[in-house]
Amino acid sequence: MAVDKERDRLEKENDDLRAILKQYLDGVSVNEDVINNPTNPLVIVNQRLQHTLKARNRQKGEYLL
Repeated sequence: MAVDKERDRLEKENDDLRAILKQYLDGVSVNEDVINNPTNPLVIVNQRLQHTLKARNRQKGEYLL
């Protein structure tokens, strides 16, 4: 029982650390997920990019929040 609790705790901690690492890597690297994120700080140069992405997505029938 104690081993199961510790395993669960470690799994949760591992998931949390993976999420933190992903956030960090998304902020310092370029991959498909990062590029496709319209609020990515690596590709936002000015507001024109946001307008371009919104227009492109409207043409595709997709919407951004």
